[in-house]
Amino acid sequence: MPIKILSNYSDKNKKLTKSGHGIVQWRAGSNQEEIKASCKGANCLFLKGGAFMNPVTGKTILRKKIVTMPGTSTSDPTYHDKEGNQVMKVDSCFAIMGTPYLSSYRMQDDPRMKGIEGLKRAIENAPRKADRARGAVVGNASTIMTKEELEEVDSTIRRSLKHHILYDHAWRINPWVLDHAVASCNHIADIKKAISMGASVCSVVLPQNIIDQYRGKRIDGFHMTQCPENVSPKINCINCGGKSGPLCDAKTRSNLVIMFQQHGNNSWKRQKQKIIGNISKAATPDEPTTGDKARDKRRRKIGVSMTLEKLQEAIKRGDKQTVLTIAEKAMRKVSKATAKKYQRFLEVTCEQ
Repeated sequence: MPIKILSNYSDKNKKLTKSGHGIVQWRAGSNQEEIKASCKGANCLFLKGGAFMNPVTGKTILRKKIVTMPGTSTSDPTYHDKEGNQVMKVDSCFAIMGTPYLSSYRMQDDPRMKGIEGLKRAIENAPRKADRARGAVVGNASTIMTKEELEEVDSTIRRSLKHHILYDHAWRINPWVLDHAVASCNHIADIKKAISMGASVCSVVLPQNIIDQYRGKRIDGFHMTQCPENVSPKINCINCGGKSGPLCDAKTRSNLVIMFQQHGNNSWKRQKQKIIGNISKAATPDEPTTGDKARDKRRRKIGVSMTLEKLQEAIKRGDKQTVLTIAEKAMRKVSKATAKKYQRFLEVTCEQ
């Protein structure tokens, strides 16, 4: 029976690739149903997200017992329990809720992308300079394949490529996967457990304000560092680690905990981008129509894009006057309740 994976070489995923440089990638499952089942089998917290959890112990806290300090354009929201302990809102999965999962719908009907032969074909399609593959770009490996099958996938990749980036959420259930994969952890106690079970590299997804508290520290001898893609626009999976290879290769790296900034639908990063985008739309003046709907739409899009860029730069520089000017334009087009929300977010006071 074919190994249940879907593989291709792609330069479309912006988190994994750079312009003109793609990556070999495979999905854990030969169709969408199997992909989703592999995630459910791993009991992955990110399938739903939204729960509140202590980032140290992993204890979940009821929403009604959470004290929230709303986020702004310059600071993340913070959450605390009644005892004053900082907690975090669990993110939702970017992969299963987004493009990696949706694109598998097209791939699942193409036999050329299935099994080991599909993986070999993807490797053949990669340029000679390619040196790495990304495994289980969506789905969970150890809950859809056996130890022997994953060993075959890993050896097939490493015969042609130097590195194989793979994460697994079911390492507690299937500890054999730690021979090939980074242990995807949910909290600090999880990291300690994974290390005790033999993980060479661990990963954890956290809000930025919690990452800042742990960056540079050590847990049981493992160095804690933030994913380079989070901190530099010039780095992602395709060039992470330079000649030494990606930080998230469990076979060539060791004693590392990679902290990822939350980036799913529940993340503040995405919520903030949405709010800034909506403010930019409201602040962009309407141009006189030309009668050409397509042309008017393009002009509107360009105008909003220019306002968005200006607002983002002003926030980054701390240019309060420019932020205020854009905010005042936006307030004229929104309800009083929305205007109040935008002012709180931008930390400005506008004339009403």
